[in-house]
Amino acid sequence: MKYLVLIILTLLAFSCARPRLNRAPAMPPVARETPAMLKGFSALLEGRSLEIGHNAIPRLLRRDNLLFYITLDGYYYQVNLNTLESEGDIRINEGIRGTPVMNYPLLFFSTARGNEGMPVYDLKRARVIREEALGQSVSSMLLAGDRLMHCAADGRITALTTPSLKTAWSVELGQDIVSDALIEGKNLIVGGRDGRLASYRLRDGQLNWSIDLPDAFYTAPVLSQKALYWAAYSGTVYRVNTGTGEKEQTLPGSVPVYQSPAVNDSLLFVPYGDGRLIAFSQNNGRALWARQLDGPFSAPLLLTANVLYCSQMSEKFYILSLENGTILHEVKLSGRSLSTPLQWKKRLFLFLSPGIIQEYKDAQ
Repeated sequence: MKYLVLIILTLLAFSCARPRLNRAPAMPPVARETPAMLKGFSALLEGRSLEIGHNAIPRLLRRDNLLFYITLDGYYYQVNLNTLESEGDIRINEGIRGTPVMNYPLLFFSTARGNEGMPVYDLKRARVIREEALGQSVSSMLLAGDRLMHCAADGRITALTTPSLKTAWSVELGQDIVSDALIEGKNLIVGGRDGRLASYRLRDGQLNWSIDLPDAFYTAPVLSQKALYWAAYSGTVYRVNTGTGEKEQTLPGSVPVYQSPAVNDSLLFVPYGDGRLIAFSQNNGRALWARQLDGPFSAPLLLTANVLYCSQMSEKFYILSLENGTILHEVKLSGRSLSTPLQWKKRLFLFLSPGIIQEYKDAQ
């Protein structure tokens, strides 16, 4: 009788366990469309939801219908957006803050806690296969050609050659790096917390230019077709020439900026810490419209061809017209939206605290 009870308890334990990733997903071609090419929704209808129980990092990775849901406490979930079901999870490493990069079948992570390194996850074998000791990082990984870029929090920038993962070059910015770098053509642009902005050649790490701005920065720079914009803690936004590194323009502000601005071909949208959103002309720096929203911004903005999606700490979610800032739709959420929204196939997905994926449908 005792052995029968043990067998029953064992079976129950396995039946209640969360599914684990045990095989690689079929990798469809990468979708070519970008959010800025999509027509945004003007009204939403609430749909399905999936409770994961772990909050996601600010920006998530998607490949066709597969969402790579990465949590702040180090779990990786594979979510099918067609069914809105999790296909399993695995623990990667604690302290993941930045978006991983995929070079199929490998996922490369940066970590801010635990082992000081870069875990490499193999989708085919469904496990971490190695770890590179590159230093703790809060920034996203970047991949350009055969260069895999890692920016450590202490300012060390390392370029690895894929697929060998041998160090191609390494440089020191000289300041802590607390936000994402970006790729501009054949160059890497990196910003430091204390105002140093530098451009390096991806091929060999040669410094193109650097500039020191008199401010503190906790946001990532953003790139338009015309220039680079970097928003400071003071509220000032700096426009920098990507070819020379010269400061071209300063947009003064008096309220901190915690989330990076968004840009399209002609406009710059700046989310200030008091809930104001201001649209500036990139041609002359003039404010074209301003909108006061309910509370500070809780997640990065999502810009489409015609609307802007905004998430607030007050658990409000807004859809704004790009033309004049008119509020087209307002939703009271069941939690704070802490990650960039995702629009895909007539649906919008919000990632809410405490670890819920909420689906919305286009009401039009």
